[in-house]
Amino acid sequence: MRTFNLRSMTRLLVLTACAVVGTLGVNAGTLVGTFPDSPDGSVRPRQGKPYRIAIQVKAEDGTLTPAAGAKVTATYRPNAHKAVTRTWDVGQTDSSGHLAWSPRDAGVAKITATLGEDSWSQQISVLFDPYPKSGIIIMLLAGCTLMGTIILSFIRLLT
Repeated sequence: MRTFNLRSMTRLLVLTACAVVGTLGVNAGTLVGTFPDSPDGSVRPRQGKPYRIAIQVKAEDGTLTPAAGAKVTATYRPNAHKAVTRTWDVGQTDSSGHLAWSPRDAGVAKITATLGEDSWSQQISVLFDPYPKSGIIIMLLAGCTLMGTIILSFIRLLT
């Protein structure tokens, strides 16, 4: 006869809860969000560049219809301290369920769409703009300074 300890009972309870939540699945009228600009599923928006979001409503039979008028917000650095977390309204979807979003900041962002009582959210990573021009200028100045110092050191060494 097998005895159950507290650890195995806790695991059983957690697995049962996950199974119950998993069977609830997608209810009728659940929002589904996609990113049409990345058909392969890799969501890689760049800071300041427009990126399309498509919000759809999933019916009981599994068909998807555009969610016109869904309110979309972007939270930058979610789950961080309140001082660094910022939320902006992105806008509302048009009649085809699409919305153009230009990320303001690079880093982790949580996109949330709500339509009535239904909501959808996804965390994505926003990439930095290709390169900051001031950083390249500073790097060139540092390189010139370093090379000049090396040349002066060799001249002093050889004389």
